[in-house]
Amino acid sequence: MSSCLYGTLVSTSFASLKDNMLISCAHMYSISPHRDDIYTKYETQIMEEEKAKADAEGRTTDDEDILMQIYMRIIEKSCATNAAFDGLFLKDDNNNEEGDDELIAISNQLESDIQSILLDKKENKQLVKSIKKDEKERKKVEKERIKSIKKFDKLKRKLEKRRRKQHEHDVDEDDLI
Repeated sequence: MSSCLYGTLVSTSFASLKDNMLISCAHMYSISPHRDDIYTKYETQIMEEEKAKADAEGRTTDDEDILMQIYMRIIEKSCATNAAFDGLFLKDDNNNEEGDDELIAISNQLESDIQSILLDKKENKQLVKSIKKDEKERKKVEKERIKSIKKFDKLKRKLEKRRRKQHEHDVDEDDLI
């Protein structure tokens, strides 16, 4: 066997072995859980909770309800946030009112989309009406808040102007004495 063929064979075998070992190690030390693992985790939790409720109430469990609860739990947990990350990235900035409006709009749209997936048409229409009503109320409160802020700023400027006049008047009187 020629040395060139031998070298090619050895290097190809070594590369294949190395790739297989890396793939195996990646699966063994995977940081994020697989979707089947997540489903099984929440399925076990929901089944235990429902079994306890059913035993206490003397009823049977409905597979369709359990399935919906599992998916709802997965959605809830995937949307939950970590307080430490919230503190780092979600700063309370009163100057970013436009950004807040965008976040609220995104939140409302996401809520609407999730509800439209999970609810029947009648419940969905009621929810949409409720969301629109809440949005109108939020806008009304926001307008009132902005109006109050403007009024407060105006009063603050008036007070500052009076203080300056009073200070100038006090200084003039001191000069006369």
